[in-house]
Amino acid sequence: METNINATAIALNGQAILITGDSGAGKSSLALALMEQGAVLISDDVTHVKIQGGVLMASPYERMKGCIEVWGTGIICGLRTAQDVPVLVQIKLTSTITERMPQEASYVEILGKQVRQFRLYKESKVLTTLVRTAAKIAAGDVFLLHDK
Repeated sequence: METNINATAIALNGQAILITGDSGAGKSSLALALMEQGAVLISDDVTHVKIQGGVLMASPYERMKGCIEVWGTGIICGLRTAQDVPVLVQIKLTSTITERMPQEASYVEILGKQVRQFRLYKESKVLTTLVRTAAKIAAGDVFLLHDK
């Protein structure tokens, strides 16, 4: 099974982080900021996902491989990309401040696989830190009190 989804994706520590949100939410800007901190681009705006060996994997959308759109600048190409990266977590950028302490974990289903989802306020001044923390939670390196 495979499909294309509306998401920007980066690889961080060998695992894919899918970034979703409305047009103009800052998906590409967040990916660029994370790339400045060592992440590798998988795909911008459209990400190819497939099940491989029972694992959900993210790869570039071939027509835009190595390219990312930067509002007000244009489409930058020639970037290093990763492919066939296991999906760890989905970040959904929101235009409203989310619940301070959600009582339940949130998941999204992609190709029949449950993926942990975190809703993050797109205007947060520490957005890259929040993404890295969400990845640590999804990987099981740290945990949320309400998850235990």
